[in-house]
Amino acid sequence: MYRASTADNRTLLVSVVVSTHDRLAILAYATGELRRMVERSDAASDVGHQAMLVDEDLVVIAGNGALVCYSLGGDLLWQQPFRGEGYGAMAMGFPC
Repeated sequence: MYRASTADNRTLLVSVVVSTHDRLAILAYATGELRRMVERSDAASDVGHQAMLVDEDLVVIAGNGALVCYSLGGDLLWQQPFRGEGYGAMAMGFPC
C-alpha cells in the first residue's frame, strides 16, 4: 500500500518506490526497510534514464521507448513496448 488513511481523514505515506534500470524496490517510508525487491526484465528496463509515476497502487515506468506497469507488490501487470517508435524521451501524465 502506497498510502493509508487515518481516523481523522489524514493520508499517510507508507511506502517509497525506487526503480533502477534492472530492479524495482519497495521500502517502508518511516524506516527505509526493504519490503520487496524485484528483478526487472521488462520492455522499459536496461536504460539509464527513466520516468516513474506512482498512482494509488500502480507503479508506471517509462524508458527505453516503452511503458510498463507494476503493482506495489512488485508484479508486472502490463507493458507497452511501442515497437518501431524509437527510444527517445517519454512523458507521462494521469488525469486529476
